[in-house]
Amino acid sequence: MITVQLNDADLQKFLRKYKVIMPEEMRIGILNSLAQVGRIATSKYMKRRTIIDKKTGAVGARSGSKLNIMTGRLARSISQSEGVSDEMVKKVFNTGGQFVGILGSTVPYARIHEKGGHMSTIITPKMRKFFWAKFYDTGEGMWKGMALSKGIERNVPARPYLEPAAEDSKDWIINHLKMQMEKVITKAEV
Repeated sequence: MITVQLNDADLQKFLRKYKVIMPEEMRIGILNSLAQVGRIATSKYMKRRTIIDKKTGAVGARSGSKLNIMTGRLARSISQSEGVSDEMVKKVFNTGGQFVGILGSTVPYARIHEKGGHMSTIITPKMRKFFWAKFYDTGEGMWKGMALSKGIERNVPARPYLEPAAEDSKDWIINHLKMQMEKVITKAEV
């Protein structure tokens, strides 16, 4: 998850002076900033690249520095431009004199793709049945090997998408939040 914070003593004094806890303009500004991070994450750090193996006809995607979009589930969970998802974590609040925006995902594999790590899966009876069916259908030894194994272990390389997108969006966020603050100041002066 990434966090966008705005902590400025002068801003806090101004807001206390006008008895403003969370001006709507700031909430909207932070939500727009989080949306920008999500757009950059999916457009710059993810790729739609599906390949078909000529020998087996299997559909997959080659690894690389960008995260492959296979189903779009993770992309939808961080960017509304990719569709709507109830797995998106998008919060804005004011705490301890800071405006805070949080963007993240509840998709189970979101963190391991951002940070990398080790993954292990225990083969369940249902999975085993599926693997045997695939083996009998295709005759591919890979499916037989999976059906006979106790589990699957693999190291997943880090392919960060949110943190670099937040870094890339810094200037945009600062300028956008300045414009939103100008709206707050203009309203307060009226």
